[in-house]
Order: sequence, then C-alpha cells, then structure tokens
Amino acid sequence: MTQESHPTTRALTRTTERLVSRLSSPPWLEISVFLVLGSMYLYNASRFQYPPGYAGLYTLMAEMLTQKPFPLPMEVPYYGPGGIPFAYPPLAAYIEAFFIGPAKVPVFTYLRWEPGIACVLVMLAVYLLGRELSGDRLKALVGTVIVFSAEIIYSYHGTASGSVRGLALLWAVLTAYVAL
Repeated sequence: MTQESHPTTRALTRTTERLVSRLSSPPWLEISVFLVLGSMYLYNASRFQYPPGYAGLYTLMAEMLTQKPFPLPMEVPYYGPGGIPFAYPPLAAYIEAFFIGPAKVPVFTYLRWEPGIACVLVMLAVYLLGRELSGDRLKALVGTVIVFSAEIIYSYHGTASGSVRGLALLWAVLTAYVAL
C-alpha cells in the first residue's frame, strides 16, 4: 500500500482541498485582510479626540464654501502675504463643506474619520485594480497589503491632510480601474 493510497492520507487530502476551496471561493481572506487594514487606518479616529496631521487650509476652504458656495473664491486669506489662490480642485472642499455645513458634523469629527474612511475605500479600489491587472485575487491582495502597510501612505492619506489627498487618490485609482 503506497502512502498516497492510505485512507488517512486521502482523507487529509480531501479535507485540505475542501478547506482551500472554501477559503479561495468566498472572499474570506479578503474580508479578513480589509478588516485588519481598515481597523489600522481607523484606529486613531476612534481613540483620539483630535485628528492627527494638519488640514487648516482645506478646512478654511470648506468653511468659505459653506458661506458662499458659488462662484469659487479667488483666494484663501491668512496664508502667505495677503492670501493664496484658491487653486485646489474643489470636489473634496465641497464634500467637506457639505458635512460641516448642512450635515452639521463637527469639523474635528470630520477630519478624524473622513481620511480613514477614504483610505478604506482606496484599499478596495487598489485591490480591484490589482485583481484586474494581475488576474489573481491573492496577488491583488498582497499588493494591497504592501501599499497600505507603507507608513508614507498613512502619513499622506490617513491623517487630516488626507481629507483632500485621500479622495484624490481614490478618484485616481478608480479612474485607472475604469480605464482598463
């Protein structure tokens, strides 16, 4: 009797194959990884009262838009000698203006939670883009973990300044995904 034909080996092989098929068919691995990565990006928002990072310019822009949404202001006061031009794409500022204006979300609450939520959405978009490019779920998942384990991604997109940058990254990745 060979080792491959031994009943215990066959049963173990069948069990392993069933386990692998169950884990590879439904997105259990993806859900687990996204829960871990998402909790990492949302941890500071849930733990601290104030947002990490800086977003004074973006918040001032949003507050200006809550007071007078159209037309866009020509300049933002208090920055530089006499102000700086309002030269940022306004979508993120309008979204923030909606939440801190009509939706009555406190500014610090918005700045604590929005970057982390945007990063979770970007994680999903990066995963979809990676899956489309590689044709493999595991490769896409490993790529997503590598990208969102980088400290620079958290610094730029997961902190308060990510209230604009995170949404810009989301639109860039979604555009690349849709363009494929």
